Amino acid sequence: MPIWLIKVGNAFKVAFAWLKGNFTLVLLVFFMIYSFIAVKKRDGLYKQLMDEYQKQREQNRQQIEELRKIQQEQIAKQQEIDKKYREVVASIEQNYRDQLQSLTRAKEQEMRQIIERTHDDPVAMAQEINSLFGLPVYTPPTE
Repeated sequence: MPIWLIKVGNAFKVAFAWLKGNFTLVLLVFFMIYSFIAVKKRDGLYKQLMDEYQKQREQNRQQIEELRKIQQEQIAKQQEIDKKYREVVASIEQNYRDQLQSLTRAKEQEMRQIIERTHDDPVAMAQEINSLFGLPVYTPPTE
């Protein structure tokens, strides 16, 4: 048998004997190597997850900004609508006041004309008002 084969066989016997005596150390080294490899793989996963998290966070920030812009636009539109509404209501109220004042003046003018036509005669005024408005006029009984 060649010498080198005997030396290899003896080396295996010594290694096996050492492994038998230090089995926990071998397992500990194996576990450490496995953990190191797993951590390296997880480190890549961690970086990938962090990148995705940052992207999602940026997208959320952009969406929030877009929603705020939309909200501001809606507020501005609502304020514009409210302003137009107030202007229209003010215009209608002013028109109403003007027409009411015009109508009041017309009634006063008509009453003055009635007074002038009847020459301050109460009976004639009552008949004129009755013919204009269709109101029955109460005439007190004469004695």
